[in-house]
Amino acid sequence: MNKVSIIIPTYNAASFLDELLASLMIQTAPPQEILVIDSSSTDETLQIASAPGIKTKKIEKSEFDHAGTRTLAAEIASGDYLIFLTQDALPADENSICNIIEPLTHDERIAAVGGKQIPDEKANLLARHSRFYNYSDQPFSRSMNDAGKYGFRTFFLSNSFAAYRKDCLKEIGYFGNNVDFGEDAIAAAKLLLHGYCIGYAPSAKVIHSHNYTMRQELSRYFKIGTFHARNRRLFKRFGPSLSEGLKFIRSESKFILQNRSVMLFLFYPLRIVLRAVAYYLGKAQAFRSN
Repeated sequence: MNKVSIIIPTYNAASFLDELLASLMIQTAPPQEILVIDSSSTDETLQIASAPGIKTKKIEKSEFDHAGTRTLAAEIASGDYLIFLTQDALPADENSICNIIEPLTHDERIAAVGGKQIPDEKANLLARHSRFYNYSDQPFSRSMNDAGKYGFRTFFLSNSFAAYRKDCLKEIGYFGNNVDFGEDAIAAAKLLLHGYCIGYAPSAKVIHSHNYTMRQELSRYFKIGTFHARNRRLFKRFGPSLSEGLKFIRSESKFILQNRSVMLFLFYPLRIVLRAVAYYLGKAQAFRSN
């Protein structure tokens, strides 16, 4: 029987961790290992994570990076299947872990599976649209043969809730190091290029969403631009990113209209322009630093 390890990177996660760990303990397929890798929290995170059955690893805050820290955790974890969760992603029911593992157990071609993220009750309109757009109700398995149809969507995967075969992840060098954004997408693209498939299991659900301020949103688009530019050689076989961006804008504007948010729609053109500026500034920054 394959062993399941859950990996949770944390920093000052005390307000989330009690509920998250409790929800993992009542899963119909409870994990054999839970690893909390903490970046020297200053709150009670490590005390909460010291509960029986929880393994902890402390690193210095300065040592954290999204790829390297997850690579370290993956190397430490003993599971055949590795499930990554962020500290603020809460399983929506007792079957979340069972359902995200299920595609891995039935199809050896699938190297990684993403779960469905649903907005929490405080999610604003844009946060709700992001979840509805990115996480459908239809399961799938995609390979490089689907790149012509789905483009960048072929390798869409989020480490807020994703499961991997450890041996496949090891084959591509896990998530690498020194990546501050998009380590999950890079790993998914590499797995596809190595001949594996990426799955999606909408029955595996977590509650996870963010109400970004305008500053946070523009910072995110800047990071996306930098990310796309730095990894352009890896992503070139999936086609241009612009078409996916335009699809998202059309969907988002329609969603705003359907929900009759007049003020949001009036300022929406300016929002699009600012996002585009942030994105292309991020790309320019990446090109200058190369």
